[in-house]
Amino acid sequence: MLGLFRPPSAKNNGGFIMTVVVLIVAAIVSVIIIKVALSTLSHLNNADQSLKGEAAKYQTQGCLQEALIRLKRDPSHYVGGVINLGDGSCDITVVGEGDSRALIVVGSLNGYQQNLAVNLTIDPFAVTTWDN
Repeated sequence: MLGLFRPPSAKNNGGFIMTVVVLIVAAIVSVIIIKVALSTLSHLNNADQSLKGEAAKYQTQGCLQEALIRLKRDPSHYVGGVINLGDGSCDITVVGEGDSRALIVVGSLNGYQQNLAVNLTIDPFAVTTWDN
C-alpha cells in the first residue's frame, strides 16, 4: 500500500519548475517588446509632428515672399489678403503707410500655424524688373 502513495520526487517537480521559469521569462520578454514598440511609436509620432510643423513654416515663408512681391509691384494699394497654397492658406496683413510697412503673415497647414512679421522700408527709387 505504501507504493500507491509515494511522495512526489524531485524528478516530477522539474517539469513544473521549467514551465514556471518559461512563463516568467516569456512575460519579461513580452514587457520589453511592448515597451520598445511603444517607444518607437512615440518617436515616430514626434517626428511626424515635427515634419508637419516644418511644412507649415516653409509654406508661411513662401507666402511672405509672395506678399513681398505683391507689395513691391503695387506699394500704394496692396493691403494683404489670403493666399491659398496646396492644402494650406496664409492670411497676410500689411500695416503702415508711406515708406515704412510691416507684413504680418499667419500660415495654416494641416492644423499647424506659423506666424511671421517683417518690418520693411519701401524704396521708391529702386528699379525692379518683373518677368511675367
